[in-house]
Amino acid sequence: MYSQLVLFYTIFYIVLAALFAICMQGLFATLDKQEPRWKLEDSLIGINPGLGFRPIASRTEEGSLIWYNTSNQTTTNKWVDLVDKFLERKF
Repeated sequence: MYSQLVLFYTIFYIVLAALFAICMQGLFATLDKQEPRWKLEDSLIGINPGLGFRPIASRTEEGSLIWYNTSNQTTTNKWVDLVDKFLERKF
Protein backbone atom coordinates (compact mmCIF):
# COMPACT_ATOMS: atom_id res chain seq x y z
CA MET A 1 0.00 0.00 0.00
CA TYR A 2 2.63 2.55 1.05
CA SER A 3 5.01 1.46 -1.67
CA GLN A 4 2.41 2.36 -4.31
CA LEU A 5 1.93 5.76 -2.69
CA VAL A 6 5.66 6.42 -2.57
CA LEU A 7 6.02 5.30 -6.19
CA PHE A 8 3.14 7.53 -7.29
CA TYR A 9 4.51 10.65 -5.59
CA THR A 10 8.03 9.94 -6.80
CA ILE A 11 6.82 9.79 -10.39
CA PHE A 12 4.52 12.77 -9.84
CA TYR A 13 7.33 15.00 -8.54
CA ILE A 14 9.72 13.87 -11.27
CA VAL A 15 7.13 14.84 -13.91
CA LEU A 16 6.47 18.13 -12.10
CA ALA A 17 10.20 18.93 -12.01
CA ALA A 18 10.50 18.06 -15.71
CA LEU A 19 7.62 20.41 -16.60
CA PHE A 20 9.23 23.17 -14.56
CA ALA A 21 12.56 22.60 -16.32
CA ILE A 22 10.85 22.74 -19.73
CA CYS A 23 9.15 26.01 -18.81
CA MET A 24 12.43 27.50 -17.58
CA GLN A 25 14.19 26.47 -20.79
CA GLY A 26 11.43 28.14 -22.79
CA LEU A 27 11.83 31.31 -20.76
CA PHE A 28 15.60 31.39 -21.03
CA ALA A 29 15.40 30.76 -24.78
CA THR A 30 13.56 34.07 -25.19
CA LEU A 31 16.09 36.12 -23.18
CA ASP A 32 19.02 37.90 -24.77
CA LYS A 33 22.25 37.74 -22.76
CA GLN A 34 23.67 40.93 -24.30
CA GLU A 35 20.93 43.49 -23.67
CA PRO A 36 17.33 43.70 -22.47
CA ARG A 37 14.57 43.36 -25.04
CA TRP A 38 12.41 46.20 -23.72
CA LYS A 39 14.21 49.47 -23.15
CA LEU A 40 13.51 53.20 -23.29
CA GLU A 41 10.52 54.03 -25.52
CA ASP A 42 9.64 50.37 -26.08
CA SER A 43 9.30 49.56 -22.37
CA LEU A 44 6.21 49.95 -20.21
CA ILE A 45 7.63 52.82 -18.14
CA GLY A 46 9.10 54.75 -21.06
CA ILE A 47 12.07 57.08 -20.90
CA ASN A 48 10.93 59.04 -17.81
CA PRO A 49 9.66 56.69 -15.10
CA GLY A 50 9.46 59.27 -12.30
CA LEU A 51 10.31 58.77 -8.65
CA GLY A 52 7.93 58.10 -5.78
CA PHE A 53 8.78 59.19 -2.25
CA ARG A 54 7.37 60.02 1.14
CA PRO A 55 6.23 62.47 2.45
CA ILE A 56 3.70 63.57 -0.09
CA ALA A 57 3.65 67.25 -0.99
CA SER A 58 1.46 69.57 1.04
CA ARG A 59 -1.02 69.79 -1.83
CA THR A 60 -2.51 66.33 -2.31
CA GLU A 61 -3.42 67.12 -5.92
CA GLU A 62 0.28 66.93 -6.77
CA GLY A 63 0.47 63.32 -5.61
CA SER A 64 3.67 61.55 -4.65
CA LEU A 65 5.50 61.82 -7.96
CA ILE A 66 8.25 64.35 -8.39
CA TRP A 67 7.56 66.56 -11.37
CA TYR A 68 9.81 69.52 -12.02
CA ASN A 69 11.41 71.53 -14.77
CA THR A 70 15.19 71.79 -14.48
CA SER A 71 15.17 75.30 -15.92
CA ASN A 72 12.77 76.47 -13.18
CA GLN A 73 14.79 76.57 -9.95
CA THR A 74 11.80 77.24 -7.67
CA THR A 75 10.10 73.94 -8.52
CA THR A 76 13.34 72.05 -8.02
CA ASN A 77 14.00 73.72 -4.65
CA LYS A 78 10.49 72.86 -3.44
CA TRP A 79 11.09 69.14 -3.88
CA VAL A 80 14.61 69.25 -2.48
CA ASP A 81 13.35 71.03 0.64
CA LEU A 82 10.55 68.49 1.14
CA VAL A 83 12.94 65.55 0.92
CA ASP A 84 15.51 67.24 3.17
CA LYS A 85 12.86 67.98 5.79
CA PHE A 86 11.69 64.37 5.68
CA LEU A 87 15.21 62.99 6.01
CA GLU A 88 15.97 65.26 8.99
CA ARG A 89 13.37 63.46 11.07
CA LYS A 90 14.37 59.96 9.98
CA PHE A 91 18.15 60.10 9.99
